[in-house]
Order: sequence, then C-alpha cells, then structure tokens
Amino acid sequence: MKRPHRPFLLAWFVPAAFIVGTSLIGNAAQPQPSVQSTRWSDPASWPNRKVPVAGDKVTIGRDKDVVLDVSPPALGGLSIDGKLTF
Repeated sequence: MKRPHRPFLLAWFVPAAFIVGTSLIGNAAQPQPSVQSTRWSDPASWPNRKVPVAGDKVTIGRDKDVVLDVSPPALGGLSIDGKLTF
C-alpha cells in the first residue's frame, strides 16, 4: 500500500526540525554579560590585593576576566572558573 502523503510530510518536517534546532542552539549561544578585563600583574585583580607568587593556589572567579600580561611564577595550582586570556 502506497502512502501518498509521506513525501509531503517529510518536506514540512525536515525544515521545521532544522528551524527549531537552530533556534535552540542560537539561544544557548547568547553572549554572557561582559565583565571588565583585568591584568594579571594588577594587584586589584586579586581578592587579597596581591599578585600571586610562586607556590600560590590561584582561582580566577566566575565573574573575572584576567589577561595574562606577564610570565607567572610556578604556581601551586590554578583553577579557572572565569576567563584567562593570553
């Protein structure tokens, strides 16, 4: 038995699925509110107002965007929840 409406339904379903899929992806890719970049070498970039030294465990917070403008010392650890730009 032949189904005459199948090509017609596929012609509508495929573009509709593509539109829905791209709209969902588009919403997920919305840019986050921008935060101001700070320099690694600026003491104001860090919670304790001191530039990290050798052996420190460094965390870049979720709301931070730190630009690495110097060669950092050998750290005891680095956790990036925000953004680190080279």
